[in-house]
Amino acid sequence: MNLVFSFFYCLVEFENDEDFQANPAKNGRARALQTIRTACLHSTLIALRDLDNVLTPRAPKSEVDDLKVSDFGYPAGHSFLGKSERTRINKMIAHATLPGAEVPAHRWAIWELATKGIR
Repeated sequence: MNLVFSFFYCLVEFENDEDFQANPAKNGRARALQTIRTACLHSTLIALRDLDNVLTPRAPKSEVDDLKVSDFGYPAGHSFLGKSERTRINKMIAHATLPGAEVPAHRWAIWELATKGIR
């Protein structure tokens, strides 16, 4: 659950740092901060996808070590991520090359995704 908030922590931690918004092509520290921001975004997206997986019912072909809320006696929930959200997350994670990683974070409705998962 803590990893869901890694992107928000990054934003709060570096929001007043001038290098956080600087051009990484001209500033080595800005490039490092961009890498940190991208890593935190990936951590948040992976954590949201994992949380969504935990809440879904166990599929017939599920691995026995896949953790599900039903393993603890809770009723099997349902996915909170929409199909298009899950597809975008999967593509972002799978295509973590430099061009894929440079997708601006503001194009992700991270707050919306995180609050859906927490509800």
